[in-house]
Amino acid sequence: MDLTSLDPQQLQQVYTSLSQEVEYLTNSLAQLKSAQEKFNSSKKLLSNISPENNGKETLVPMTSSLYVPGIIDTNDKVLVDVGTGYYIEQTVEAAGSFFERRVQYLKTKIQELQPLVIAKMREKNMVEEVIKAKMTTK
Repeated sequence: MDLTSLDPQQLQQVYTSLSQEVEYLTNSLAQLKSAQEKFNSSKKLLSNISPENNGKETLVPMTSSLYVPGIIDTNDKVLVDVGTGYYIEQTVEAAGSFFERRVQYLKTKIQELQPLVIAKMREKNMVEEVIKAKMTTK
C-alpha cells in the first residue's frame, strides 16, 4: 500500500490500527516471556527436593502472591500444574523434563513472535513519518 496516497484521516486510522496491533503483540510477547521465566524458576526449584532437605519447612507458592507453609517430603514425587487448574503427580525427573519442554516451546514461540513485533513497529513508524511529512507540507 502506498502510504503517501492516503489522506490524513486514513493514515490516522492505519496508525491507530498498527498501534493496537503493536500493543497486543508486545503484551503477548511479555506474557510468553513471563511464562517462560516461571517454568525456568519451577525447574530450578526442583533441585531443592533432595534427601538433605527432607522435613525442612518451606513456603509453597499457591499463586503469584499467596504462599502457604509446608514441609519438604522427599518421596521423589511432586505435583505439577499443567494448566487450567489441573495438577499431575510426577517424579522430580519427569517434572524437570516437563518444565524443560515448556521452556523450549515458549522459546520457539517467542522467536517466532519477535520478528512480527519488530515488523509491525517499523510499519507503525513509517506511517508516523508519512503523517508528519503530510502535516509539515500543509
